[in-house]
Amino acid sequence: MNTMNLSNIPLDAVRAFLLQRDYHFGFVHSGHELWVKENMVRPVVLRAGFDPVPEFMIRNILRSMDVRGEELEGFVAARYGCTSGGGRKKDRKVPALL
Repeated sequence: MNTMNLSNIPLDAVRAFLLQRDYHFGFVHSGHELWVKENMVRPVVLRAGFDPVPEFMIRNILRSMDVRGEELEGFVAARYGCTSGGGRKKDRKVPALL
């Protein structure tokens, strides 16, 4: 079974993916963005307060769009040069707490 890593995808990457797929920004209601497409029955709901977007939200968005996760991963990899994490470096040093 192919395991995809759809966690920690930046909010801007999800928005760019929606725009690439011809979705249009509808409106914001209580911190939720509604993205609509002409021939789609239901809008895609995106919670604006979560950055990066959690995996369960990504899966729900992909299900609403009827798109496979590999397509989003390919888009993020091509645009940001990584599969997830928004370009986060693993060797980042955290300063010690005093």
